[in-house]
Amino acid sequence: MFFLYSQIYLDQLSKTYVQIVTIEPTPTNENDSYLCALVARIQMPSVSAFHTMSRISTCSSCVNAMIASKIVSNHELYRCNNTPYLEPSQLSHLFQFLYLHNYKIEKEVSKIMKSVLSNDNGRKLLCVIHKNEHVEHK
Repeated sequence: MFFLYSQIYLDQLSKTYVQIVTIEPTPTNENDSYLCALVARIQMPSVSAFHTMSRISTCSSCVNAMIASKIVSNHELYRCNNTPYLEPSQLSHLFQFLYLHNYKIEKEVSKIMKSVLSNDNGRKLLCVIHKNEHVEHK
């Protein structure tokens, strides 16, 4: 199972805050090669001058961001994106990709997890997904 989140990201180039889509746990070639190709491990810059990160990178400040260019058409990318990462407004493209590759949104698990995780470190749970190994779309 994978958990999709929306969270605030400080774009260092444009100096603006944007919402991006992240995923946990980290997809790997061993557990999911399709999702692995869509993800970049990035360090989250501090969103506040009062909450600074240490100069030494730690895993706790890193997230698995969905890469927009792997999911969204070029026309849509140039129209919407401020960052190279997928934004919640582009979720329809991700869901289409997931459907075509036999993923299922776990509605009941998503509902339970949303009730438990109100605001997990500035992240908002979007949904829980898993790969349905027994269904093929034609």
